[in-house]
Amino acid sequence: MINKYFLFFIISPIINLATSSAYATSFEITPGIYYFNYEEFSPTGKSLDSEKGYLPGIKIKLLQLHNGNTYIAHASLYDGTVDYTGRTQSGQPHTTQTEQQLTQLGFEFIARKIKFIPGQLKLGVRHWEWERNILDRNSVRGLHEIYNWNEISIGFNFETEQQNDSFYQVNINALYNLSPSMKIILDNSTVKLNLSEKPGFRLQAGKTWIKNNQNSYSLLIISEYWQFGRSNSVFTDDFFGNPAFLTEPDSTSFHTRLEFSYSAHF
Repeated sequence: MINKYFLFFIISPIINLATSSAYATSFEITPGIYYFNYEEFSPTGKSLDSEKGYLPGIKIKLLQLHNGNTYIAHASLYDGTVDYTGRTQSGQPHTTQTEQQLTQLGFEFIARKIKFIPGQLKLGVRHWEWERNILDRNSVRGLHEIYNWNEISIGFNFETEQQNDSFYQVNINALYNLSPSMKIILDNSTVKLNLSEKPGFRLQAGKTWIKNNQNSYSLLIISEYWQFGRSNSVFTDDFFGNPAFLTEPDSTSFHTRLEFSYSAHF
């Protein structure tokens, strides 16, 4: 669940700007396809399992422009099923499917252009929730997990000059995940594990076509990479009816999104 104070911190600057008619406003809606690419590793670096596939989704965005600075609030939801390849507890090869749902809510600030500096400073904060449900197959039980974390990012936004009613854009961002945790939903209880914080990055490139003063369209490709470090160990007597110490291994996420956006300008 999204922390209410974090939510207020993200949304309140946009609400304050949107209440004034002195600011240019844009609303953007973006259907997209998300290539989900997740992998877990043993302490020696050996791959334990991977989950790969495509998730359809949608993103909405509200932008405010003031004195050359841009303030952005955005939310997205991607949901679907991907392929799981790994091993059972006994080490036997195992394949199944995993239901995935990725939800994020964020705020970004892009500073005004400064003469002689090609890029604009970009700052961001986000909250993520990832629900992961590894499905039962044959006699092998699945596992239901929910991850939550906050993200901070810093980077630069680059845009070309407008030519023939269009322009290109590139974003380069470093990111860091704060306080990542996960809950394992067992038959009769829930176990919470705290994951280790690690850095990542996000790259974005695209083109925008300006139809008129009220409408524009964009095509974007976004690649993002982050890691979670190995968690603490927690004992439970409810792991499919058996006692066990539960630990989440090191993992990497290297996802790619293709988005098509329509923007209305007011």
